[in-house]
Formats: sequence, C-alpha cells, structure tokens
Amino acid sequence: MISQENGYYQWVPFIFALQAVFFYLPVILWRTLYSSLGIKVGTICDTCNIRSNMIARDRLKNLEKVASFLTYEREIHSSLDDRRHRHLSSGRFLISAYLFMKFCYALNAVVQFWIIKKFLGVESIWWGAQVFTDLIHGLEWPQTGNFPRVTLCDFT
Repeated sequence: MISQENGYYQWVPFIFALQAVFFYLPVILWRTLYSSLGIKVGTICDTCNIRSNMIARDRLKNLEKVASFLTYEREIHSSLDDRRHRHLSSGRFLISAYLFMKFCYALNAVVQFWIIKKFLGVESIWWGAQVFTDLIHGLEWPQTGNFPRVTLCDFT
C-alpha cells in the first residue's frame, strides 16, 4: 500500500473552476469580436444550416438570401468614408480574427495541459496516455501509483 500524503485534492474544485474560466475566455473574446464587425456570422451560419437546404430549390433560395445580405452589408460599408471601419468589416479581417481565435483555443488547450501537469506534479507529458494504458492492461491504481488513495487533510 502506498502511504504518500498529497495536499492537492482540496484544491481540485478551485483549479477546475479556474480552468473553466480559461476555457470560456476565448468564447467571450470571439463573441465580442464578431459582434463588433457588423457581419452577422451567426445569422449566416444559421441560414446555411437549415435542414431544408437538402432540397435544391430551398437551398438556392437560402443561398440567395445570404448573398443578398452580404451584398447589402458590403454596399453599406463601402459607402462609409471611415477607412478603419471598412477594414474591420472586410472579409480578410473576419478570417484573420477567426484564425486568431482558433490559435487562442489551441494555446488554451496546451496551457490547460501544462497546468494539470504542474498541479499533479508529473514529469511526463504523456502521463494521461500512461494512465490509459495501465487501465487497458488491468493494472490496479494502487499498483501504478497514478491516483493516490491517502490525502493530507490539515484540519487541526
């Protein structure tokens, strides 16, 4: 039996809450970005995802709606003299913002793995795969030491 004391179990809910906030930050940033662009990305995606788009006639009608909406938006923004506003409403900025957000999601995932690795005090970046392999091979957790059974409760 492993008699190792670990004091991190009491912090697990706080770490999970912090990680949930970190995972939600890119969502807030993306919603703020695309709502300020003037291009209704959500509306366009909803129109394109309508189930009736499987029928050719309905699909063509919905595509015409999207095209007329984009044409209307383009005409409005091209009539504005403000160069900055035209840049923000261009498709290039939207694509750049989208790719930046995907990078933020990937970076966030890597940082989350790093936080868990530091929190658990493991050396290998493949610790999760090792735990999975141990479970597949039927090794018990007390044998592998992956999940300690004894914790330190310092309520004195």
